[in-house]
Amino acid sequence: MNRETLWPIVRERATMDRLDYLDAWGNTGNEAVLCETQAEIDRFNALKGVGFKDALRMDREGVRLAFLSAECWYSGLYDAQVGQEKRKALAAYKRVREVRLKLFGETQNEAMMERCVSVPIHKVGELVKSGLAPTEFLATLKHH
Repeated sequence: MNRETLWPIVRERATMDRLDYLDAWGNTGNEAVLCETQAEIDRFNALKGVGFKDALRMDREGVRLAFLSAECWYSGLYDAQVGQEKRKALAAYKRVREVRLKLFGETQNEAMMERCVSVPIHKVGELVKSGLAPTEFLATLKHH
């Protein structure tokens, strides 16, 4: 599926993801977060009917956010499905993610996650008690 064909689907799924987010909060909670989420929905709706290349020119960051939100939506769909439907959801997720990574690269969080070190939960208390900086403490774990 080419980007022009994929884009309306991404925009629709992104809008659904953000609407689901508002629904999950029941329109209560942190006012700033709810306003930001509504602003994202409005941003996606402003790109409705706009071709992919034009959408990129009009609002590159909005397109990036749409791809991220669509990934979230497909991830949730994948979690909720079984069998063939689960495989379809995974394929859609991978397709959206692949295009997002080609266009925009990794998010800052994704890049940082690659450099993260897994620490057993019982070691966290030792870290606090040790008084060492986290990097110094992690160095002690690597030798065990």
